[in-house]
Amino acid sequence: MFKRFTCFVLTLCLAAGLTLTPVLASEATGAEITEAPEEDGPSTDASNGVTVTVRIENSFMGQEQTLLPPTEVTLESDGDTKANVYNALIATCGTSAVFTESEYGSFLSGIMGVTDETGMYSWMFAVNNAIPEVGMDAYELNDGDEVVFYFVSWEHADYAYFTPGYATISDKDSVTLNLSGVDFMEGEYPVEGAQLVIVSDSPTTRDLKYTDAEGNVELSFMNPGEYLISAVLTNDDGINTISHPYCLITVEGDASAPESPEPELTTDSGLEGVDTQPEETPDVPLAIVEPTGEPAEEPAEPIDFGAIEPMPMPTAPVTYDEKNNTLNVYGADVNLSGVQVIFENNELYLPLRAVAEALGLVVTWDGAASVAIVQVPGADDIRLNAAEALAKGEIKFVGNHIYVPSAYVISNYNAVR
Repeated sequence: MFKRFTCFVLTLCLAAGLTLTPVLASEATGAEITEAPEEDGPSTDASNGVTVTVRIENSFMGQEQTLLPPTEVTLESDGDTKANVYNALIATCGTSAVFTESEYGSFLSGIMGVTDETGMYSWMFAVNNAIPEVGMDAYELNDGDEVVFYFVSWEHADYAYFTPGYATISDKDSVTLNLSGVDFMEGEYPVEGAQLVIVSDSPTTRDLKYTDAEGNVELSFMNPGEYLISAVLTNDDGINTISHPYCLITVEGDASAPESPEPELTTDSGLEGVDTQPEETPDVPLAIVEPTGEPAEEPAEPIDFGAIEPMPMPTAPVTYDEKNNTLNVYGADVNLSGVQVIFENNELYLPLRAVAEALGLVVTWDGAASVAIVQVPGADDIRLNAAEALAKGEIKFVGNHIYVPSAYVISNYNAVR
């Protein structure tokens, strides 16, 4: 705890910058924002100032997401205008970057509306996957530098990053990622046991993947597309202990697969001079050949389908459209923001809280007993002993979210409706 508190104080001083000169966002000039690179990593252009890449990550439990994907910004470095971390932040975020005065100086307290209301989280920054030892306005940037602002638990979490951060592979190949953590006091280490989170518009393998003792994990993909890879590593209190890492993998189709040849019309068959186009089919009725000796049956009267009421199709209690990432439970659309649907061993695992709230129910958490409680109006509460169910392999934890099998949702819904 002492190490973490010391880390927090030092990081607070360095991330905010005790020597930070107050500069209004409107005074940051000479910055040009461009689209994120599509190559295997950031590209730079030194012809017009200093070009760097800025990314912003939120690791608050249950809200883990990339707030700003890698975005190139070109900063001028002339006279009083410095190409430093502070000006890179202002150039990309403007007035959404909020600073607060404290006994340690002015520190970064909010970006894009993400602020700490608990006293447990703070904004930090890293450059080229290292934690600088100076403040934002004192760290001058060079062409190609990568700046990451990340929101984490200052007591429990370390900065984390993937190697490689970008990759392009074939859909026939696999890629191995390494996840490293950076402890402010003790340096870099491999992150073991982190669960990968894959975000994509295309389907991919749904097996749960975890980093090994060396921080490595191997991934393969079934379909071409872009896949955003991140990871979470939670402690017993459900707090994510690493920042939100980022890796963009582009999967291309196998261009080496032979294409079917187009049929060619040749005249090597001795039909030179003969019209090879088929004649028009004569407009005559087709004859129905009956077996020998069997009399032909009279044709049945046509059925008037207009006179038959269509049978209503039963509505599935749980439907998931993987292509559009939409989930419907008993006619209610489930909000999948910040959560996912997991396929494993032919089972569909659903986010418990999101499903319950879609059905108008309230979920509370008894941390002392590790029990999730679903409050059902006019009926007994549904109590799920998460620790016991997890030990039996009946549920899953991703971040601080509980995922239950679709059969669990159906059986409990039928019991209380």
